[in-house]
Amino acid sequence: MQKALSTFAALCLLCAVAAGAPISINTGVAGWTVGGSAVANVTNDPNWAAAPVGSSWVTAPGGQLTPPFYHLGGNYTYTLSLSGLLGLPGELSFSISADNNYQVSFTDITCVGAGCTTANVWGNLTGPHTASLVASGPNPSMSVLVVNEPQQLNPTGLLLFGTLETVPEPSTWAILGIGMAAIATIRKKRKA
Repeated sequence: MQKALSTFAALCLLCAVAAGAPISINTGVAGWTVGGSAVANVTNDPNWAAAPVGSSWVTAPGGQLTPPFYHLGGNYTYTLSLSGLLGLPGELSFSISADNNYQVSFTDITCVGAGCTTANVWGNLTGPHTASLVASGPNPSMSVLVVNEPQQLNPTGLLLFGTLETVPEPSTWAILGIGMAAIATIRKKRKA
């Protein structure tokens, strides 16, 4: 009985801890697409900011994949699914750089609290940015529209470094409480 109770307590604690684990949204990790295709990870252009450890600059496939990463002028939309947000509120923290102008937007997500705009769209942010998000549809995602200057060929890229941390629901706290109660019961029985 005590072994079963110990296993149950461990599983409750594991479930509660996993519910609040941060999700990486860094460029250079799997999941980012541009125009429906996987992005190309690239080394830094000498004119770009250095990428933090754990992320890398990305660019659209089909262009020049060595510095200066020439692409035709136009718009490039980089997208990342935030399906880890489904059913949970979350806290998004990130810093972003792009060559050239950019705009961050969300699909099937409602931004709540400080740092939000009425249209869930932000343009050319400076410094770290934080927003509280709640999934409001079946396919939550974050998009960054990078506008490449309308020259014949111009370098373009995106660097995003950050995390999405889900906020545990009350039921998660209940599971954590049950696990703690089970551990307390086990300790009490061992002392007796």
